[in-house]
This record gives sequence, structure tokens and C-alpha cells, in this order.
Amino acid sequence: MSAVERMRATLAHQDQRRVTRGELWLGSDVFRQTGFNGEDSVQTHIKLCQELGMDFLSLPVEMPRQMQAGYKRFNLDEVGEAVSTSGLFNCVVVDGPFQRSAGRPGDLSALSARCEDSSPARLREMASTVEETIAASVKRGVSAVVIADDIAYQRSTYASPQVLRERLFPLYSRMVDRIHGGGAYALFHSDGNITALIPDLISCGFDGLAGCEPECLDLTSLKAKHGSQVTFMSGVSAGLLETGSTISVQKQDFVRELQALTQGGGFVLCSACGVNSREAVERLKTLYAWVDEAL
Repeated sequence: MSAVERMRATLAHQDQRRVTRGELWLGSDVFRQTGFNGEDSVQTHIKLCQELGMDFLSLPVEMPRQMQAGYKRFNLDEVGEAVSTSGLFNCVVVDGPFQRSAGRPGDLSALSARCEDSSPARLREMASTVEETIAASVKRGVSAVVIADDIAYQRSTYASPQVLRERLFPLYSRMVDRIHGGGAYALFHSDGNITALIPDLISCGFDGLAGCEPECLDLTSLKAKHGSQVTFMSGVSAGLLETGSTISVQKQDFVRELQALTQGGGFVLCSACGVNSREAVERLKTLYAWVDEAL
């Protein structure tokens, strides 16, 4: 079974003998190791994904707003190059309208006020820009589009759930329709605790929740409750990838949770924090080996 076939089967909630895997973000520092010569390009991303046995290739697009430094953004011609050469399930990550509300990096604390104060016309304007990027991406043949909107703190959403439902979720539904109309899967990413909004995201038509933050969510319970309706892409906490932590002592808990999360399909192993160092790559190799050994 090819990487594309495995991802499609996972998104269809079919049980897999092999756990599908990948990362939304690969940092530029990763490519400063031997074999990449410091080149952060489409082809080095493809090479690393293939070497690690990942099933999907993820390319953030457009100019960065909230994206932390150290991650490259790709243009649409590069996205087309990935689709034609990678042999992987290709997806793009696009900033959503809520993310675009912040005027500068680090301005997330103002997002609640911005959301509640923004006129519907302004939010629709931002959403239209997102839809233009979606249309251009699906035209180039991507398999999936990730709408990245950080709408939550570690404990709750930035704005009240009701405000988000009124202001943002109709826009999300339009974006999902545009993605599905182009023959691609629609995925949603947010850091933080989005537990209360998962039914709403499912109602919008999203096929998966990408890069869910394990530190903020009870993934096992959420998978049991919503796993037949949406694919969860998560399972790798930031602590597992951090240099200096003792990864071996976390093996038992990691494997136990993965055994629960993979039941019934609809699960992709992924982090919310991304991979941004050579050390994190080596740790990811260890995690993949644990998964292949135990599941």
C-alpha cells in the first residue's frame, strides 16, 4: 500500500496494520545536517519524509504571521513540484481568518477582542483571501488543506464558543466546501483546548483535526467519543521531542496511549509542535520504532 493509499484509508477510518505518520512542520534547522547541506527546499522536505517513512508531506504556504521563526513558507509553484514528485500524500497549511486577525507575531492575547470587535464584513474579507489560496492549492492537486487557526489557550478558547460559532464557523463551512469541491480533504489545526468546539468542527465538515495538542486534550476520551466522525492527527507531545528529557522512561505510557488511539482507524501519529532540530528527528525515529514494534 502506498503512502497516499494509507492516508486515504486512515481518513476513511479503516484499520491499518501500520500506523500512518507525518509532521505538519519541519524546521529549517533540521536541514543543516549532513545530507541536506543546509538546503530547506521542497526536495529536502521530500527526502526527509521518505527517509523517516512518513506518509504525508506538509507545506505551510504564504507569508508567515503567527508561524514561529525557523519554518519556511512555500509558494504555490513549489506546492505543484511536491505534488508531481513526492509520491506522498501532500497537504498545505493555510492561516485561517482568526489567525490573520493578529497584527503582529505575539499578538495572540488580543485575538479575543479582535474576534468580538471585528465586523462580519472584515472577517469575510479575510476568509476570502484564505479561499483564494485554497482554490489555487487544490488546482495544483494537493491531497489536503489544513486551515490553521489558533483559537484556544491551554484551558479554553480565546473568545467565547458562542462568538466563534457565530463569527468563524460559517466561514469554516465555506472553506471546507471549497476544499471538498476541489477533491481534497479538509483538516483543521489549532493549539490549545478545543474540546468544546470539536462537535462544531465536525459539523463544518472537517475530515480531520491536525496537530492536536496532547498536553491540552484528553485524546483517548475524545477519540472514543468522536473517532468515528473525524480523524485525529496527534499523539506526540512536545516533551517527547525536547532535548534533555529522558525519552526512554516515557515509552510505556506512550505505547499504551497509542494502542487506544489507533483502535478503529482514524488516527495519524503527529506532533503539534513540529520538528525543529536534528535531535528531534532522532527522537522521532525512536518513537516510530516503538510504534512499529508494539502495534
